[in-house]
Amino acid sequence: MIAKKALLFSTSSEVITRILSLISVALFARLLSPEELGIFIIASSIMFIASEVRMLGTHTFLIRESSIDQFKVSSAIGLAMVMSWSLAIIFSLLSPLLASFYGNSDIGFLIILLTISFYVTPYTSTTNALLSRELQFQHIFVLQVLPPAVSLLTSVALVYAGLSYESLAIGQAVSAIFELVLSRVLRPREMSWVPSFNGFKELLSVGVYTSLINFTNRLSDIIPDLILGKTRSAGYVAIVSRAIGLQLFMRDILLSGVSKIALPYLSLESRQNKNLKEYFLNATNMIAVFVVPPIAAGSIAAEVLIDLLFGEQWVQSVMLAELLGIWMVIKCLHYFAQPVLFALKAEVNLFWTRTLSLAVLACSLYVTSNYGLLGIGISFIVTAILDFFLYSYLLKKHLGLELMDLPKKIWKSLVVGLLTLFCAILIREYCAGTYSSLIQFFIYLSILFPVWIILVFILNHPIKKQLLPNVAIK
Repeated sequence: MIAKKALLFSTSSEVITRILSLISVALFARLLSPEELGIFIIASSIMFIASEVRMLGTHTFLIRESSIDQFKVSSAIGLAMVMSWSLAIIFSLLSPLLASFYGNSDIGFLIILLTISFYVTPYTSTTNALLSRELQFQHIFVLQVLPPAVSLLTSVALVYAGLSYESLAIGQAVSAIFELVLSRVLRPREMSWVPSFNGFKELLSVGVYTSLINFTNRLSDIIPDLILGKTRSAGYVAIVSRAIGLQLFMRDILLSGVSKIALPYLSLESRQNKNLKEYFLNATNMIAVFVVPPIAAGSIAAEVLIDLLFGEQWVQSVMLAELLGIWMVIKCLHYFAQPVLFALKAEVNLFWTRTLSLAVLACSLYVTSNYGLLGIGISFIVTAILDFFLYSYLLKKHLGLELMDLPKKIWKSLVVGLLTLFCAILIREYCAGTYSSLIQFFIYLSILFPVWIILVFILNHPIKKQLLPNVAIK
């Protein structure tokens, strides 16, 4: 019951956050030019790299640790403060060099604005971790929803006041300060606001690898921005970013709530010595049938979605968005692999596999960037396939999961996905060039959702039990 309540609040907060993100993307795609957005994307991508190591894994440590006290919390804040504040100072000092590297002086100013959040993160992230540990997602709901809303309102007001991409950075800074105030109000009982600079050894044993893994994950999403920002134009970066963003948006809106509760719940199950193998297979089966069909269909309807979300000026993103549908489907098949491996304390092996995958992606993007969007799409797909087999190896080693266990479990989900994809292709052939994007969207929705329901019931997929209100959920 506690897990279901946590999932409800987590899902609600994620849905609202994604809606705010969608509104933000749609607004600024129309209020700012691709060149203006590209400049902000480059600056924010640089800071995203640092954002994943600034907590040095203390968030995961506090969630996963079997027992915690105020001393551990104070030590976590102290370690995070040393790391996060140091990074803020370093990037502020390096901002002129980074701006020179990308040939735009405004990037340096944006970087300085974006470092503001680094000074408050040790407290906001620690509060979030402690609330997550206790599955107190009703409080996390407030922390996740209100700050993005404040950021959006601030940025939109500044754009209408005459500012350009600076408005986005200022909005994020205001949001970070507001989140700090909320964290103080909603602080959990274990929270300590006095940092301690002792007891780092235990934290570092977990934090270094955890932080580096999060770093590689984030870098995988933004590395196209960093490489193309140097080899191509800022406008080209924005076009690629919109294609990637469409796929990430579809995945995140479909998996709202699951990502936030996965690690706390799996860690709790692991502390109670429960078997995670069956949980992983069942959860992946549910994810596959719920996420793969709409992502596959959304990729076929990429032109419609991009036109509705971003506007006609982003039509160049369509081909890449379609290709990246393959990338996203493959990634979703092992969506729970990383939280399971974290819960099993396999972060060392996970780090090295993620590093290998990132190196392959970076090298292939650098080589294929001269071949246009097709080359970029192929780079992502090849890396996703590599990821799949690397995760399969780790899951076999730490979870006892054989390579064929997953296909045997999710074959019905894959059939639903393939048939939904086929229907989407037929709809596109019929509708393309005949109806407006809005009408096409409703045609896709009105046909594909009933098709999905029918296929689930024909194949007797386990998710059917979740769709019937009178069936008890164990």
